Amino acid sequence: MENNPNMEGIQVPGRPIREGIAGIAAEEETSGNVKERVPMLPALTADWVLFLLCWPFGALVSALRRLGMPGAKTVIFLFCLYFGFVFIYGDPYRDKTTDSARYAMQLIEMRAHPVSLPQLVSLLYKPKTDLLDVYQPLVTWLVSLFTGDPRFLFAVYAAIFGLFWAQNIWLIFTRIGPPAGLTILLFLGAFALINPVWNINGVRMWTAAQMYIYGVLLWFLDGKRSGLLWSSLSLLVHFSFAFPVVLFLMYLIVPDNLFLLLLFFLGSSLVKEIDLQSVRESLDYLPDIFKARLEGYTSENYARDLAKEVMEMPMYVQVSEWVAKAVVYLWVVALYFTHHHWDPGEPGLRRFFGFTLFLGGFVQIVSLIPSGPRFIIISHALFYVVFILVLARVPGKSSFSLIKNISVPLLLYYILYNVRMGFDFMGILTFLGNPLFAFLSSEQLPLIEFIKSLL
Repeated sequence: MENNPNMEGIQVPGRPIREGIAGIAAEEETSGNVKERVPMLPALTADWVLFLLCWPFGALVSALRRLGMPGAKTVIFLFCLYFGFVFIYGDPYRDKTTDSARYAMQLIEMRAHPVSLPQLVSLLYKPKTDLLDVYQPLVTWLVSLFTGDPRFLFAVYAAIFGLFWAQNIWLIFTRIGPPAGLTILLFLGAFALINPVWNINGVRMWTAAQMYIYGVLLWFLDGKRSGLLWSSLSLLVHFSFAFPVVLFLMYLIVPDNLFLLLLFFLGSSLVKEIDLQSVRESLDYLPDIFKARLEGYTSENYARDLAKEVMEMPMYVQVSEWVAKAVVYLWVVALYFTHHHWDPGEPGLRRFFGFTLFLGGFVQIVSLIPSGPRFIIISHALFYVVFILVLARVPGKSSFSLIKNISVPLLLYYILYNVRMGFDFMGILTFLGNPLFAFLSSEQLPLIEFIKSLL
């Protein structure tokens, strides 16, 4: 892979400039030294394999406590594989509200009525079929060749999701080492849980998000041109990622002016309404297959339905959104006024911060369009990475003390909220089961329902 000449790797004091994982295959030294190949999924010792087979959740907890161990990301990946197998996807015959139940039904139907690969390809990007993405139909087709059991489908979904999830966590950890302080630890937890593995309920959007973030981190943290490729591949997983991919490309020619980027980010938050009619008119330039889908997303009826759903959301859900925004705004302002104190040998970090402001500003505008708010998750995840990296470099800076104290309870709330959301898609087997028990049981009782039954 080639190094990006416009970006420099971010160096952690006391660590090699490219210590840890470096993309798909190898770490590369800019000086031309011998390449040190680091596998994406390092091999595990026999005791770890046995631990995973006996108690996957226990192995995950143990690996997280030893996150610096190279095999930790392999354990995370394999736990995700297991998690997908015991994932609560709902009743495919009765549940009409969750995406996962619909994906399960598609597998069952494809198994009952097989199609060839050429037939499947002929259905892609056709207005009548509404198949705008390659990833989900292709994976479903591959699994249907062997089984119609949705558990295997979601195991594959979770494994692919977990592959990028583990890499993203690892890319950050290898640059900071063991978290020095509660605030960094909570930000790392918030990053991991802002788009967790149970988001395979909406597998297209959130797998694409992990791929996009992986590409962005490779570009800014490792200076790898392959990062642009990985981010662009997210288009094959969810067509809407044309939006953040275009912004990524645009940023390559944007001047490095943090003041203007901060003004843009803060100013975009003041925009409270967008003309949906104008948005729909702009869709006339798109191909019919994309135009039809986006017109549905921007229709007045769809907007009213979403607004009604927002009003009916439980208070703890609304509070979580306020908390997430408050944390981001607090730290964005703090980082801007202290960025002159960052190590001048780390221009990549400054440039990365600028990108998060650039992306975040556009995301705040697009969030006014129905279905647009989900891009906030991606924006916030990248902000968290910047916050973590800066805190790891200036842990004792007094100007951060007050904001740290404010952030701790907010981040705790946000983490607990996301774990609670996961209870809708986890069962007892997630925590206490193993592959053998999972294979013999088809339990589909969400953990939250089990807890309620005990009260």
